[in-house]
Order: sequence, then C-alpha cells, then structure tokens
Amino acid sequence: MAGLTPADLIVLSAYILAALVTGFVVARGLRSLGDYLMAGRRFGKFFMMMHTFATGTHTDQAVAVAGASYQLGLAGIWYQWLWLFSTPFYWLIAPVFRRMRYLTMGDFFAHRYGRSLETFYSAVSIFVLMLYMGLMLQGTGRTIDGLTGGALPMEWAVILTALVIAIYSFAGGLRAAVITDAFQGLLIILFSFLLLPLAWRTVGGIDALGHRIGRHMFSLVAPREVTLFYIVTIVVNALVGVPIRPHQMALGAAGRNELDARFGLTFGSFLKRLCTMAWAVAGLYAVAICPGLPHRELAFGEMARRLLPPGLLGVMFAAVLGGVMSTCDSVTIAGSGLITQNLYRKYVARDKPEAHYLLVGRLASLLLLAGAVVLALSFPSVVAMMEYLWKITGFLGIPFWGGLLWPRANRAGAWAGTLVATFLAFFLEFRGGHGLATQIAVYLPAGFLSLAIVSLLTPPEPEKKIRDFYRILSVPVGKEEELRREQVSVVYAGYTSRPADATRLVLVDVALGRRISWRTHRTDLAGFLLSWGIVLLFLLSAQLLAVVAKGGFG
Repeated sequence: MAGLTPADLIVLSAYILAALVTGFVVARGLRSLGDYLMAGRRFGKFFMMMHTFATGTHTDQAVAVAGASYQLGLAGIWYQWLWLFSTPFYWLIAPVFRRMRYLTMGDFFAHRYGRSLETFYSAVSIFVLMLYMGLMLQGTGRTIDGLTGGALPMEWAVILTALVIAIYSFAGGLRAAVITDAFQGLLIILFSFLLLPLAWRTVGGIDALGHRIGRHMFSLVAPREVTLFYIVTIVVNALVGVPIRPHQMALGAAGRNELDARFGLTFGSFLKRLCTMAWAVAGLYAVAICPGLPHRELAFGEMARRLLPPGLLGVMFAAVLGGVMSTCDSVTIAGSGLITQNLYRKYVARDKPEAHYLLVGRLASLLLLAGAVVLALSFPSVVAMMEYLWKITGFLGIPFWGGLLWPRANRAGAWAGTLVATFLAFFLEFRGGHGLATQIAVYLPAGFLSLAIVSLLTPPEPEKKIRDFYRILSVPVGKEEELRREQVSVVYAGYTSRPADATRLVLVDVALGRRISWRTHRTDLAGFLLSWGIVLLFLLSAQLLAVVAKGGFG
C-alpha cells in the first residue's frame, strides 16, 4: 500500500495478530452470558480507566474534531468536548450503574417501566449501536484512505476493519475487550499526540501557527456551525443522553466495587478530553501543512501520511485500528447483550442453558457489525452520523432520568416523553431551516414536560416495583445478602472485592427526597467538586492556546 514500508506492514500485522490471539485465549474462560457481557465484574481502577478511555475514544472522533478544526478553527473541539461538562456527573452515576447489578441498559427499562419500554429501548438501541459503530468505521476508513494516499479506499478499509473486529469480539467478550483496551488505550494516546511534535518542527510553535493561519482560528466559538447556541444545546443534550448509551452499563458496572467504577468512568473520560485537545491542534496545523483538501475529514490521515517517517506510519496504522477496535468490541458486546438478554431470552427461548445464550450473543455481534458496515457506507460524513446519534440518545435519556430521579414517573409518561421528543425533532428537521441546536432546544423541554404531565394524569407503577427498584440502589455493592433476605431479585451481582465506601448516593437520595449533606455524601461530593476543578483547567488550557497564538502577532 502507498506509503507503507515492509517495516510498517510487520508492525501492523503483529498488532492485529496479538489482538486476535488475546480474544481466543480469553474465550476459554467464558462460561455464561454474564461473563461475556460483564467479565464477572472483576476489574480494578487501572483497567476500568483504560477501558473507559479506549472504549470512549476512537478514530472517527479524531477525524471529526481535526476536520472541523481544519475548517472552523479551535471551535471544532466541541464535537467531542460537548461531553466535557457531563464528565463530573460520571462520578455520581457510576456507582448507580454498579448498584443496579444489571447486564444491559434494557434491564433498567424492564425493572423500572416494564416489558414494553424494555423492548422499545432494546430495538432502538440496536440501531443506535449500529450507527455508532458505522460512525467509527467510517472515521477509520477515511483515516486509512488518507494514510495510504487513496491506495486503500474508505469503502474497503471499512469492510476489512469490520472483519478484524468481528473475529476478535466474537471470541473473547468483555474480558478480552478490557484486557486489550489497556494496551490499545496507550496506542490511542500515542496516535493522538504523535503528529504534534512533527507538525511543530515543520511549521513552528503555536505563535508561528497563528501567523500562518490567522488568529481567528483559535476562537472557541465559530461564527457558523459551532456557535455559542449550538455549544450550549449539545452540552445539555449530552448530559441527558450520555447515561443511556447501551455500552455505558459495562463502563460503569464491570468494576470490582463502586470506587473502581467511579474512578474508571470519570478519569478515563478526562483522559479522552486531553486527547481531544491534541486532535483539535492537529487540525489547526493541517490548515498550514495540507491546504485545499477535498474533504475536511481527510485532514488527520493526510497529515500523518505527510509527516510520519517510514516505520512510524505502521505504528500510526496500528493505533488507528486500536482506536476503533477498542470501542467496537465493547459496543458489539453491549448490542449482543440487548439482542440476547432483552429480546431473544424474553421472546424466543426462555429456559435454555447458559452456553446457548453465550452462542447467541456471539452470533448477534456479527449481525450488528454487518449493519454497521451498511450504515458506514450510507452516510455522507462522520459529523452527519454523530448528530443523528446525539438526537436518538437524547430521546432515550428523557425516560432514564425521569425514572431514576422521580419515583412517580410511569411507563405512560416515559412513552409520552420519548415519542413527543422524537416527533418534534424529526418534524423540525424535515420541515427544513431548523438545525440540531434548535431541535434540541424544543424537543428536550417538551419531552420532559410530557413525561411529567402524563405520569401525573395516569396510574403510578406498582408500589412493590418502585420499592424494589430504589431498594437495590440503596444497598451498597458487596451487601447482596440484604437484598436476598428481603426477596429483592438481582439480575447479576458478579464478583465483589469489598463493600462500597459510600452507603448513601446523592442521585438516589435526591430521588427519595432525603437530605444531602457533606457528612453522609462525602465521597460523591468531593469527587464531583474535584471533577469540576479539572473541567476548569481544561477550559483555561484551551484559552491559553488562543493567548499564545495572539502573542505571535506581536
């Protein structure tokens, strides 16, 4: 392939072989669907952090952010920093996911609202996951297209990448995903920062770059596309939609205990925010190094092809594959869980051996990847796929937050909130002239209001169902015997190293109307405040880039 030396191909082949071997070695230890989907809940802080980082960080994001920054300036960073203001809330939501003791997010809808919402969520989320993987595959394909100078076109790169992921995820399940994510996460960090010193040597520092491309390119708000209104609305939509992504359950619940879940989900996500800054700066350097590209999303791959010396291109190629493999493996596993646990087990085969469901879960992962390939080849750009994904998760986030924070929310209200939001969003889109920001500003308030009104006008959920739901959330991980004594059923507790450090959780006590205080919620509040301090540091760092660039104008 153009630009790849024999040394590059050796590095790339060795990486793919190592990932596949890991999947098949780990596969020998899988005995149940719980092992396949949650890896027994046995991972500590480091593995949970790297799993969150590697799963949440993939090549399409670098492609979208670098491409947007190439065209719009530093404001392109918001195509991933939309999650920045949601990150402190991960510290609060992670122990809730762990205490739920579910295998899939579909289990939440089943236990909180009933089978109809479980089925609806599972069916919609299967499409969401295929769209999510299609997004990653298209971003990877565009990067490989750029890396090889068009010798391996985007379409073929998508198909070959999906084939590798299919073999790998079919075998090893979440355990293989988490183990390899530790290494793939390091590769992702490498590919995020590898280009910057080479671009610095070619163009000069940030001040020199400011001279070349103009000071206006360092603004965090663009005059078009990424306006202040756009930023505010997608940030709010992200907070509503992020917990409902199907693979989020594993990110917050595969840890040994609640503290490991908190640390992994929160700080793994902050590590991604750091890499996002590198992608945005790389996009700015691409303006000077690769002017006049036919498609802005070729910027990252084209920069790599022009700057990387022989040998390092193979490392970058492996990192690009690692970025998409580390996410697609977790996403396919989450999707296969929805198909197997929430659809197949409920409607097709109820009382089969665990080995049967394990096989069905593996086959379902192949079906999901096939659908992802079709979607990847159907959408015109990575950003177009991203915006559809944000909307759908926003719709589903309405009944999630309503069901978690308000005991009076019922299935009629959940249906009303979801359907009203969906109708309004697509009505505004197809009517024309209303972009994503306007749609969010209309459908989120309307959705939550519909949920509240309809819930109050219709009968509540059965008292025992609500009582059991909040009882599970009130009992710390490691104390499942309390639930068994009270005859409260648990889907899958898994391994627990020790009881949780915190017995009271802010989100649960808010829902139950209990008093929030530093004494009883110290773990929640201390981590939450620390996380907001880190958010502030990121914003100050981005502003510093603009100051340095402006200083270059003398």
